[in-house]
Amino acid sequence: MTRTLPAWTEGLVPIDMDGAAILLGVSRRFLVDEIKDNPHFERRGVKKVFYPEHIALLREKISCRASNQTNAKVSGTPLEPSTESAYEKALALATKPKPGNSARSTKQSSGNVIPMAKPPSGPSKKQP
Repeated sequence: MTRTLPAWTEGLVPIDMDGAAILLGVSRRFLVDEIKDNPHFERRGVKKVFYPEHIALLREKISCRASNQTNAKVSGTPLEPSTESAYEKALALATKPKPGNSARSTKQSSGNVIPMAKPPSGPSKKQP
């Protein structure tokens, strides 16, 4: 025999993890991490179910965290333009002296390495 439920229970259908993630607009992985800090859910055995009040509490926590993160972000660009123009910066770079050649010097150091002698050059292979 089946009984009908009262009218006030029509909107009380529990939502699983995937449905809660969709309602909150986040990934399931993010929701798993979020409910570790804010356990707003009910257990049904090993499953976690969410009712409208749980979704509302989680939405509030997520939006508070998001607003705190946007307020804490600092822009890397200065608020006012630089006093030095781009032309002056380019001119300074163009007129800057070139760095010296950093090739190895031929000066013999006092290490254990012995320089090898160069082989004598052979006769030219040109035909007269």
